[in-house]
Amino acid sequence: MILYINCAVLDQEREHVVLLTKTKGPAFLVGKDNFPGGKMEPGESPAQAAIREVREETGLLIPEDNIALLREDGDAGYHLYTLVAVVPREVLLTATTMEEEPVRVQAIASALQQWRDSPQSAAPDMPMLLVMARDYSGLGSLQHRQGLAGSSS
Repeated sequence: MILYINCAVLDQEREHVVLLTKTKGPAFLVGKDNFPGGKMEPGESPAQAAIREVREETGLLIPEDNIALLREDGDAGYHLYTLVAVVPREVLLTATTMEEEPVRVQAIASALQQWRDSPQSAAPDMPMLLVMARDYSGLGSLQHRQGLAGSSS
């Protein structure tokens, strides 16, 4: 089974999000907006993988206590962990393209409107996941209760 993560990175005011446009990966994702993410490496927890992927793709450093599990999904061949992370706006605004997939910071209301107008521009479930991330209020201790932060916590 292949394990994947993606991570909605928001500002503390829950007004902006980091998005990237997929240029690689499964054909159904290429050209679509998505959160930073990718495959988990052996031995990584979902939080550790999210921290690594966000850093590799956007340059942002996410503290482990600012990240939590939002949703799990999958089937016989894959498992996807969607996480949410919150950082100060001044940190969020430093997100930059680190690999070949273009990165941008966008107002959440603008992203949701764009996806309503052009649903094919977003990866599956993105509008729902972004609303869930924006409205999530449990950051702080969830990753420790569920073992998401790994043994170093």
